[in-house]
Amino acid sequence: DDLLLITSPVVGTRLTAAEPTPLAWYTNTPSITSITLSYSTDVGSTWTAIATVPAAQKVYMWYPPNIGS
Repeated sequence: DDLLLITSPVVGTRLTAAEPTPLAWYTNTPSITSITLSYSTDVGSTWTAIATVPAAQKVYMWYPPNIGS
């Protein structure tokens, strides 16, 4: 079966603005050649792009923006 698994950060992780945060994934599916990373601050209503990277890269170091409180 096709699989794309987000391995980091785990659900519930509290992120800190400007602190390096690894975004990591695993896939066993050769047809997945790139991963588009994005984030939401409103429970998924809207998304902001971070980057599109090769799936084989398996990790992307992200510095979360300061979005206020």
